[in-house]
Parts: sequence; structure tokens; C-alpha cells
Amino acid sequence: MRKQRKLLLLIPMTILFSLILLALVAFFGLEYYATNIVKQEIDKNIQELSQYIRIEYDSLKVNWLAFTVNLHDVRVTKPPLPGVLTFDKVSVRDVSSIGIKWIPTMVAFDNINLTNEMTDLNIKYLFTTFTFDKIPTQQELADDWKVFLENIHSGEVHLKDLAFGDKNSQVQVTTQEADYVLDKGIPRTSNLKIKDLKFQRENLQFHLDDFMVALSLNRENVPLHVTKKVKNFSFQIPASLVQYPVFQQITSLGYDRLSLNLGITYDYRPATKDVSIAWNGAAADMGQMKVDLSLADYTAPPLPLEGDLVGYLAFLRQMGTSPEQASLRSLKAKYQDRGLVPRLIKAEAQSRNQSPEEFTRNLTGTINTTLLILPIPASIKEQIKAVNRFLQDPEEIQLAIQCKDPVPLAELGQGSPMGLVELLGCAEVKITAK
Repeated sequence: MRKQRKLLLLIPMTILFSLILLALVAFFGLEYYATNIVKQEIDKNIQELSQYIRIEYDSLKVNWLAFTVNLHDVRVTKPPLPGVLTFDKVSVRDVSSIGIKWIPTMVAFDNINLTNEMTDLNIKYLFTTFTFDKIPTQQELADDWKVFLENIHSGEVHLKDLAFGDKNSQVQVTTQEADYVLDKGIPRTSNLKIKDLKFQRENLQFHLDDFMVALSLNRENVPLHVTKKVKNFSFQIPASLVQYPVFQQITSLGYDRLSLNLGITYDYRPATKDVSIAWNGAAADMGQMKVDLSLADYTAPPLPLEGDLVGYLAFLRQMGTSPEQASLRSLKAKYQDRGLVPRLIKAEAQSRNQSPEEFTRNLTGTINTTLLILPIPASIKEQIKAVNRFLQDPEEIQLAIQCKDPVPLAELGQGSPMGLVELLGCAEVKITAK
């Protein structure tokens, strides 16, 4: 009886052990088979590319459960260019070439290094992933490899610990993140974030804690939304730049370093030709300016995605002249002084051989005299006197303009007194100072 019981226990144990052994053999056998098949395919592609670029690796490992291929100690050279590009590990998750959509492709690089007699590049980790609108077939890729790029729908790029240097410059980036959405190879939305950026070139250096820019375009490549943020930008002004007028003026005020934060938001609605712009900038020991601007009748030019520098400069000129043909809806501006205005007054007074107090009295007197001449309502004149109060004790000043109907900017006379009078006649204006 006992022997029968032992036999009954032994049979399922034997079956279980056999199944486990079979599973292990199948697993490792399949992994070995997959590794060899993938290695043959990769070696074949490397051989086809050998006339353009040389790729070598020490070992290859396939994780068929995760559909991931790992190449170790990869070396890339492109004669006659100097240097060798090396990767400790390259991880690739491939996709099927037919019948499947929206399968992400992932490529990760560990410890990238490029060193030659001209440059030195090191990246601790680089990761990118992307999806396709349509997976190109092998035949389509053979006919034109660009079809691969044209069918990419979206993707992400992540980078850690970048260090780049040449004989004159050094750049360091702790992290960088980017994502994008494409339409037939044309970007429609993109976002870029950079943390802890350091740059040095001879005696020129700056540091940036955070940088962010986001952009979205319509099918005509017109920017619909732009957001830009700069946090803790610190720039030491070198002696070599003092010769330029803008830096000469800054240093003459007693500044040897610029430290600022900046935020810009741009929203454009082509259907109504309305645009809203928000600007917020603050500089240490200077001040903070906030501006909210709303325009009508605004036509934004398309962004040149293809072309040279000349085309891009033409786009910037168009962006600069487009507001001249627009109309003002509203404007809100607030300035908080943190030391800039007293320095400006002191510098201007010295250029006129006056004391700051004397210069301030003369300036406020000129404003009062001008108010007597201009045909401005008494209520507005009283508000403009807030400018005098601010000059005498700089702390904070605000300006708010709300137009009853949009006022063409071209008719404002580019800031002339009569243009100001015309604006005041068709808008609600409020000026306050603390």
C-alpha cells in the first residue's frame, strides 16, 4: 500500500519536473534560435552599410519576451573622419514591418563617448521612442529610406549627463527631455526641457537652471502656440563684451552680471486673427516687468521649416512687422523696480552734470508742462501724474488700456503725442503708481 502511495506521488512529480525541464529547454532553445537569427540579420545590415559607416560590437543578447535586442561594446567609425564613437550598450526594441500600427520603437544608449583630436563628447544615457502612422514595408524602405521618417507620428527623447568640449568651449547638461508629433515629417507640436545647462568659452560663461519651450503649428506651418520659460539664467559679463554698446550701457550702471527669469506665452487664432501675448521678465537688482497684450487683425507668417538662414531671417522680419498692421484690443503692463530706475536716473544726471534730485525735478516738470499743452481729459492728466510719483519714489507702476473698438496700431503715430491723444479718445486708460 505504501509503495502504491509513493508511486502515485512520484508520477506527478516526475511529470512536473519533465514539464519544467521541457519549458527551460524550449525557452533557452528559442532564445538561442532568436539570438542567432537576429545576429545574422544585424550582421547582414552592418555589412551593407560598411561602405558608408563601420559598426562593430562584442556581443549580442536577445530578450525575446520583451522583444529587445542588446548590443554590448558597440564601436562606430566613419573614415576618413577622426575618432571612434563608442556605446557600452545599445538596446533596441524593433517593430513588425507589415500589418501593425502604433507599435512604439525604442532605442536606448548607455555611456556614449566620442573622442578625437577636435572634440570630446560624453553622454551617460540617451533614450528615444517613437510611433508610426504606417509601418513601412521592406520594399518601401529599399526604394527610399526617407519613407521611414515620413511615417513617424510621434516620439520622445531623454538625455542624462551630457558633457561636450572642444579646444575653446565646454557645455554640460544634466537632463534634457523632448517630445514631438509629426504630420508627414512636418512637426506639429514639440516640447523641449533642459535642466542645469552650463556653457563656457574662454572668459565667456553662463549657467541656466531650467529652460523650456513648447511650439504647435497648424497645417500651414503657422505658429498657433508658443511657450518659453527661462529660470535662473546667470551670465557674467566678460571684459571682451564691454566694447559693445548694449553691454557698455549695462556695465556703466554698475552691473557686472545678469541674472534673470523669463516667461513668454503666445496664442494665435487664425480664424479670428486674434493674438494674445504674455511676457513676464525679472532681473536681479533691476526689476520685474509683466505685459499682457491682445491684438486683432493680426496675420502671422508661416514658419520656414525648410530653407536656409536667409529664409529664417525673413520670417523674423515678418514677425516684427506684422504687429504694425494689427489693431490694439488691450494692454496691461506692470513694472516693479528693484534698483534699476535709481541707477538710470543717477547715470543720466551725471551726463548732464546734475544731481539725481535736480534731474528728477526737471524731468517731472517737463511732464507737467507737456500735460498743459496736450488736449487730454483732466482725469487722464491726473493719472499720468502717477509717472511723476513713480520717478520721485520708484516702487511700482501699472498701465492698463482697454479699447472700446480695436485701434489700428499704424494710426497711433508710433508713439507721437497726437497718436497718444487719439488712443486716449477711444480707450479706457488707467495708470497707477505705488
